[in-house]
Amino acid sequence: MIDGDGNRVTPSPAFVAYRDGTCTTDATFEARRPAMEKIFQTLRAAGIERESLLLAWDFTVASTKSTTGRMLHIRDDAFKVLGGKAPAFTVTSVQENPSPQFRRRIQGTFQVPLYLTGDGSPGQRFALGPDGLPQRQALPFTATFTCNLPNSAVPGPARMSMYGHGLLGDQSEVNGSLVRPMAATYNVAYCATDWIGMAEEDVGNAVAILQDLSKFATLADRLQQGLLNFLFLGRLMKHPDGFASNDAFTIDGAPALNTRELYFDGNSQGAILGGALCAVARDFRRCVLGEAGMNYSTLLNRSVDFDIYKLVLDGSYPDPFTQLLSLNIVQMLWDRGETNGYAQHLTHHSLPRTPNHTVLLLGAVGDHQVSEFALQVEARTTGAYGHVPYVAPDREFGGEHGFGIPPLPPSSWPHSAYFLFDTGSPLSPLENTPPRAGHDPHDDTPKIPAAQALKDSFWHPHGFVNDVCNGAPCTGPQF
Repeated sequence: MIDGDGNRVTPSPAFVAYRDGTCTTDATFEARRPAMEKIFQTLRAAGIERESLLLAWDFTVASTKSTTGRMLHIRDDAFKVLGGKAPAFTVTSVQENPSPQFRRRIQGTFQVPLYLTGDGSPGQRFALGPDGLPQRQALPFTATFTCNLPNSAVPGPARMSMYGHGLLGDQSEVNGSLVRPMAATYNVAYCATDWIGMAEEDVGNAVAILQDLSKFATLADRLQQGLLNFLFLGRLMKHPDGFASNDAFTIDGAPALNTRELYFDGNSQGAILGGALCAVARDFRRCVLGEAGMNYSTLLNRSVDFDIYKLVLDGSYPDPFTQLLSLNIVQMLWDRGETNGYAQHLTHHSLPRTPNHTVLLLGAVGDHQVSEFALQVEARTTGAYGHVPYVAPDREFGGEHGFGIPPLPPSSWPHSAYFLFDTGSPLSPLENTPPRAGHDPHDDTPKIPAAQALKDSFWHPHGFVNDVCNGAPCTGPQF
């Protein structure tokens, strides 16, 4: 090995002492020697002799148990207590015809076992027992829900989907333009709750964390309680003694919900967190993750949404290298509540006591808020097959968009799939900065009829996707 000037690189005296077995009188140095010997033994077993080494070290990585163990524990404990019953819920309001696409809006509360300290409000952490696992508290957490029954020409009870809202938003986004056409056109009833941990009410805690990153566990722990809340909402939607038992969920005396079909639809943050939810879900197996990506430590610096929050981070951590290092460290906690920690178990190699799931990944070329590059990583990790061509030849850059992603076959595909839609925005930069020029296509994809048609064919017990773009790149208008 040589350096930039062509000179041979030599190992440090300290490493030579370990490598060559030279004893020292430094007790601290010698205390490290057994660990170094294990490294040399491992390398020798791999065919690398210690005499050839210039440097060797090991490091600890997160395990599946350390990443997902707490979430699986609270899921299993909460549903064991629930047994075969539906969670307790209360309808607090019913609004008729809130929009042309919705026949009825129902809001209320439901009870979920609480594993956080205090009342589970922003800033609380897991209440850990002697075994290091979260303990169920005496009083439950009261979560809220919003459900919209579709005003659809399609006859019969509606298919059901949970909805995951965007960055630091709330469940009211289930009332918005990303949902209404899908609900009315394809007869889908949507229900949502808040993604606590990264909901609107958590903004103050998020700011406090950016000022002191040692508080980050409060976000990660509350995210996992939020995932449990969504799982209980799903059980309410499917259980015959859940929503279906309440008159608010009947229309003219007939059931409004098809309790045999439950799916998930998340956009932006709702998709980034939604992959984790899908990976631990047992009541639904098909998930649409739109405007999707994973690994917040990668996504933040590539998102225009981070601009205002970075100003807060800059005040406490002005050095860019310190920021980079710190965000990657806290990502190990973030992994417990977002897709990055669960993707390898989402569609195959499922987690214990959990079925495999099928995902439809949807993205946009030049997305200003969630990098399509992070979505490509997610597609490769989950084993999704991609629609090709991804973009027209004059819209390629630096390398193929679908690098490492197998192409979808021409016939109907029943497994996980990845579609990228191009609405003509400037291409994303390859460097670690957000796209800023021109139109932000972030919310375009869910509004494109072809993308909605994909969801429709995908959301069935034996669903599939077809080439809705007829052999060409998937394109659409700007909204």
